[in-house]
Amino acid sequence: MLDVLAKIISSIVSSDTIILIVAVLTGVIFWNIIKKKNEFRTNFYKWKQERRFKKINAKTGSLKKWHNIFITLISFFPLLGMLGTVVALLKLDLTEANDSVKNNFFDALTSTAWGIVFSLGFKGANAFIETEIQDYIDKAEKLIEENEDEVFSDAKKVTL
Repeated sequence: MLDVLAKIISSIVSSDTIILIVAVLTGVIFWNIIKKKNEFRTNFYKWKQERRFKKINAKTGSLKKWHNIFITLISFFPLLGMLGTVVALLKLDLTEANDSVKNNFFDALTSTAWGIVFSLGFKGANAFIETEIQDYIDKAEKLIEENEDEVFSDAKKVTL
């Protein structure tokens, strides 16, 4: 059992490297979102009190952008898993010995497994932050709408 587990884990480095790279990138983006969300939570009412609506607008846009990128990356994992499966199956040379077929078939299965594992993991992580992020975005958008003249005052000067 430990041998199989070790082989699965080693496959992420050897044959499923692209999934590992996207997983690391997704983790970094998740960490960035957590930092932005915490900054927003800490400063929102202070910015509101100081009437820094442009700052709220900019921070809201940044939070939305990075959260959308994160959600999009989550959906990549099953697709990357399927891609790895197809690539591994295309490498099959049925004229060779059985060991080659077994190894390529194992690579195909681990690729699919890693895609599913990372997709589920990041989807679960998103469940912890999505509601709070959406609440902040809704509050900010309402505040921005109520103070539209101040937020977009520079744009109005340019168009006049």
